[in-house]
Amino acid sequence: MNFRLMNIVAMYIPGLDESSRVVRRTLMRYLNLSLVLVLRSISMAVKRRFPTKEHLIEAGFMTKTELEMFQSVPSTEFNTFWIPCTWFINVLREARQECRITDSNGLKLIMEELNEFRSKCGLLWGYDWISIPLVYTQVVTMATYAFFVACMFGRQNVNIESDKPSSPEVHRYDYYIPIFTILQLMFYMGLLKTIADPADCEVCSVIRFLNANNVKQAEIHRQLVEIFGENVMTDGMVRKWVRQFNDGRTNVHDEARSGRPSVVNDGLFAKVNEKIRHNRRFTIRMICDEFPQISKTVLHENVTNRLNYRKL
Repeated sequence: MNFRLMNIVAMYIPGLDESSRVVRRTLMRYLNLSLVLVLRSISMAVKRRFPTKEHLIEAGFMTKTELEMFQSVPSTEFNTFWIPCTWFINVLREARQECRITDSNGLKLIMEELNEFRSKCGLLWGYDWISIPLVYTQVVTMATYAFFVACMFGRQNVNIESDKPSSPEVHRYDYYIPIFTILQLMFYMGLLKTIADPADCEVCSVIRFLNANNVKQAEIHRQLVEIFGENVMTDGMVRKWVRQFNDGRTNVHDEARSGRPSVVNDGLFAKVNEKIRHNRRFTIRMICDEFPQISKTVLHENVTNRLNYRKL
């Protein structure tokens, strides 16, 4: 769930500037903080890892200002793990007002995933708050010990023999090694110790994994631009292709020159420059028709910036 929301945030909140990066990282941090607060309430391993709220500040999940805001909310009667989700919504609203999120459907999708994430966290808290049965651990422990106490008496094989009807009964015990009972003792008691171990589930490793991967996913847009270049795959192209695929299209080349990567070199633009010099009435559309391997956006940028033609 957390990974899905992380990918959606990276998709609909693009940008290489410092403000966009801070927005993405802050949203991911609030998600991790909500999850850590829930796990801290239900897991002794996480509680030992973060015994106080100040340890969350040292780990980078929370700032001092956020801690003051968090402690201002009464938390004696209920769990307040949902507060970072409210901060998430506030940051998301500001990003929408600043036009960092231009797609309304993307904003709706982020909110739907956040609500589902919040519901799953509440479900975890509910399972720990009200356990069914209420004394499940004690019941299983008593049942296991009672079973082996009964085995000590019930699995003894006693043969009663008498040579004469009037003679007293003679008890002859069958001495043997109860192999299957020993195996049951090993398996049942071993499973009982495993279930009772609070550190059996490596929750701290899960937290470290989520924190590291969320930060990396928030920065993946910068890495993609550095690998492929700025004019090869833009955010507009990706969003347009996603809408086309949602409408049933299976090939990005179904529409001529619709966001296709351009093959641009010096020789090709030398030909474009020669065409423009011979006919000053050439337009961008006419050049695109004659050179279909160049997209309209790339052509316009290079004609105005590289060839210094201000208007075509």
